Amino acid sequence: PSWLDLRAVYGATEIESVHVARRARRRRHSLHRLRRLACSLGFLSCRVIPSDSCGRPDAARNDAQMYLRAILVAAFAHSLQTPPTAPRAVDRRALVAGGGAAAAAAAIAAAKQTRRGYINLTGFPFPLGPFVARKTVRSEIVPGRIWGFEQEQSLGGFGVAANARMVVVKLASGLWVHNPVAPTRELLDSLSELGAPVEHVVLGSTQYEHKVFAGPFARNFPKAKVHVAPDQWAFPLDLPPQTLGIFPSKDDGVLTDGRFFDDEFDVRVLRPDKRLGGGYAACEAAFVHRPTKTLILTDALIKVPKTPPPVLAGPALEALGRPDNYLVDVAARVNWRGQGAELRDATRRPAPADLAKTGWKRDALLSLFFGPSPESLANPDAAFDALAERWVVPPVCAGLVYDNGVVRPALARWVEAVAALDFKRAATSHFATGACSPRDWRDAYVAAGVVPPSRGGGKGVSPLDTPDGRLISDIAGTLKKVGVLAA
Repeated sequence: PSWLDLRAVYGATEIESVHVARRARRRRHSLHRLRRLACSLGFLSCRVIPSDSCGRPDAARNDAQMYLRAILVAAFAHSLQTPPTAPRAVDRRALVAGGGAAAAAAAIAAAKQTRRGYINLTGFPFPLGPFVARKTVRSEIVPGRIWGFEQEQSLGGFGVAANARMVVVKLASGLWVHNPVAPTRELLDSLSELGAPVEHVVLGSTQYEHKVFAGPFARNFPKAKVHVAPDQWAFPLDLPPQTLGIFPSKDDGVLTDGRFFDDEFDVRVLRPDKRLGGGYAACEAAFVHRPTKTLILTDALIKVPKTPPPVLAGPALEALGRPDNYLVDVAARVNWRGQGAELRDATRRPAPADLAKTGWKRDALLSLFFGPSPESLANPDAAFDALAERWVVPPVCAGLVYDNGVVRPALARWVEAVAALDFKRAATSHFATGACSPRDWRDAYVAAGVVPPSRGGGKGVSPLDTPDGRLISDIAGTLKKVGVLAA
């Protein structure tokens, strides 16, 4: 690989260190060794990865080659505990003079990639990708007051992804940040453009995928107060949040019901009396920003958009949209739900006109149900259309977290408490934001069987009650039999 390519990969290692000055000399020597090591890997990989008929590396295989390089470079850099490095300024005129427009474009792309670098190789039961770099997309939810910062959250190696959203509210005193995402240089620069200091960092849930970035993000803002949902837990060792780099403020670090944050937020906390098996604490805080009437949640509510979030747009969705994509092929080979033959026939169908659109439908169903029905895998249109553009309780939460004797009583009280607040839109950590009333919120939980219908109202249909929810229901039944979930 060229030195420019190597810089892009090496810059993707956002490894934090407080000993910058002490290790500066060691880093220079380590970087030289790193270049030699990566070049050796590139030399070897070029001989084992085939090319096309014109001698050019196949695109998919080239991606695999770069992935192998990045993993090795990341692991080596992690062992050296190298501090993050800011991208060097790119002199476009000098590059054009020295190597032409192509060199300039490559340098700019490398610097951009460096700004997105962040290593995360952890997660249970599946590692949460992307592993070495994360793109950030900023959107405005309420003009001048509330923004969303989205990154991709994927199941490593499975080709299934969802958007993870950090919600930022501008208060009179500064910025209020809910569920931080990976603190890449790109994200931090975009956040600084809002022109206010970060005053509060809020972890609104106990879920790993939101907790993992709270500590690294907060360390970039040492003056900010940190607030967390109660009963934070860890697996397999139930360690306190401080051991994971999360330091709640001493006076108001654990969230409770009430009006807080300069009296701009009403807060209602879901906190069951007991924990589930394995120490799992099903806690989540709901926030209503009173000036804008915005409900801010983590996982308790979702609305799947008809079009994919911009942060997910790309070749991965197009690959998932192909009828012969590998997930459908695997389902056919294992004879999923006894319909392997039908799935094999589906892989031979003509490709749809809009691969990305079909890929998004299949991706949404896979991320929500884990294993949707064979019919939905082969043709996701009907199942997706029945789910899209309406507020629902996520099937995983409804089936694996809420539907048990420990959580259900506290959840019913929480749903009614949130429904009593005044809001007109919702900004959640996944999928879409948009108009949402207290009735929309309550109706979603009526459909899930958590609270009774309002007078004259119907129950509706929960996504978990469809054929796509069968796998989650089966998993929940097994967990109840072994005592992880209470009946």
